[in-house]
Amino acid sequence: MNHIGTISNSPESLRMFNTFKKAIKKQCNKQNKGSNIWYSDAVDAVSNKYRLITININSPREYDFVIED
Repeated sequence: MNHIGTISNSPESLRMFNTFKKAIKKQCNKQNKGSNIWYSDAVDAVSNKYRLITININSPREYDFVIED
């Protein structure tokens, strides 16, 4: 899982941020209920087989990404 953001309000920074945001929404067509996390059909397909780790393998499962309907 990756994050994007900007610490600048310059027009160029905001333009790049919006470009990335549009590309992510085009590829990742699903949004986790009540969050700002977008994911693709591929993630949905493997979510029952694999642990979706958000931090690292040693982190507690409570920090894992869980898809909610």
